[in-house]
Parts: sequence; structure tokens; C-alpha cells
Amino acid sequence: MSCPACGAELTLDAMLSHDAARRAVAAAMVVSPALADRLMKYLGLFRPAKRQLTMDRVATLLEELLPMLQSQTVSRAGREYSTIPDTWKQALDQMLRARDANKLTLPLKSHGYLLEIVIGLCEAFERLEEERREQSRRTPHRSLQEGAQAVAALQGLAEQAAARSEAPAPVPAPSHAPRQVPAGAKHVLAGLGVGRRRATGGADEPQ
Repeated sequence: MSCPACGAELTLDAMLSHDAARRAVAAAMVVSPALADRLMKYLGLFRPAKRQLTMDRVATLLEELLPMLQSQTVSRAGREYSTIPDTWKQALDQMLRARDANKLTLPLKSHGYLLEIVIGLCEAFERLEEERREQSRRTPHRSLQEGAQAVAALQGLAEQAAARSEAPAPVPAPSHAPRQVPAGAKHVLAGLGVGRRRATGGADEPQ
């Protein structure tokens, strides 16, 4: 019986008696189900056109990837990149899409192409994180500046309101224009003798 994903020879006797088979199964068990399914399909990219993958080859391929999956790191050209399971899922999906688009030279000889994709995803994530950090550095400065301007504006409005509330109400200027006596009042005052000039020098009769 052959694995439908990778084409490896799978028989019960082989799995029980072959050390490489046991190692391959043990390596696959430590991977999440979603990632394990992608890995099995990825291993099919190593299958020769006219032969099946042996369990030795499957075990070797998985054991090469397993330390990187467990440590969540990839080393390339003297640099170490941090990964997460989703990074590997995206990279494996890209590999399978490239296969479907006939953009791969099969069978694969190594994990080099997969690792290049993983590193590319890591670098893209690092650039995104750097942009976010730069945005965070700029945003607080702008927010503080805008906040200070808003506080200053509020203080100015408060001072203007306080000045208006403390200022005394304007007192109307005294009027020097002579008062006008109503015509009816003149007759009453005349009957009472008010307003006639006294012999000793009183006030003039109201006009």
C-alpha cells in the first residue's frame, strides 16, 4: 500500500520492523494535524516520476525539518529567523500552489525552495513589525503635540470666560438734559403754587 499524499511505501510489516518508518511516524506525530497534512502533500514533491518514496527517504526528509519546526527557527547564511506554525503553513501552501501551476522542477532534491519561502515570509513580517514600531514612535509625539494645543486652547477659553464674569457691569453715564414736565402736571403744580418764583428768589415756574 502507498501513501496517497507522498507515495511512500506503507505496509504494516514495514512500519513495525523498519527503524526509519518508526522515526517518520514519530516525527509526524509531533506536528499539528493541519501542518502534518500539508507536510505529507509536500513530501510528494520528492517522489521520483517512476518510483515511490521509501520510508527511509520519508524519515530523512521529516527529520531534516523536525528540528526547525520544534525550535520555531530557521538558520540561513549565518542568520536565524523566528517562525510560527502559520509561517510553515503559508510556505507549504505556496509550494503546493507552485506545483499546481507547473512552476516547480520535480522531483525536489532538497528543502531549499521551501526554506527560501519561509525566510521570505519572516522578512516580510519583520518589515511589517518595523513599520508598526515606526508608526507607534510617530503617533505618540503627534498626539502629545495635539493634546498640548488642545489644552492651551481650553485654558484660553477659560481665561476669557473668567474675565467676562469678573468685569463690573457698566454704569450708565448721568444725563444732563433737563427733565420734561408733563403738561397736565404743570396745571396741578400751578394750582398748588409750586414752581412760581418767590419774592425772596425762588425757582422759576416750570415751562
